[in-house]
Amino acid sequence: PNPNQGSFRLNIANIGSETLTISVVDITGKTLKSWTNRGTIVTEQVSMNELEPGMYSLVATDGKGQKSIRFTVTH
Repeated sequence: PNPNQGSFRLNIANIGSETLTISVVDITGKTLKSWTNRGTIVTEQVSMNELEPGMYSLVATDGKGQKSIRFTVTH
């Protein structure tokens, strides 16, 4: 959901067997958290309650490219 308070559920269908790297990036491009997953469906609860209010991006990258979604954190 957008906006959120730094905690949200992530659901991604990873078509194929590519390793998927998921990153949370701040407005300056600094990676704040990053993890990988090889599953075909990624369902995770992401808790980053320490984030300051502002704009962030969730970036999913595999061997074929990357997709970025912006989200806003409020408190």
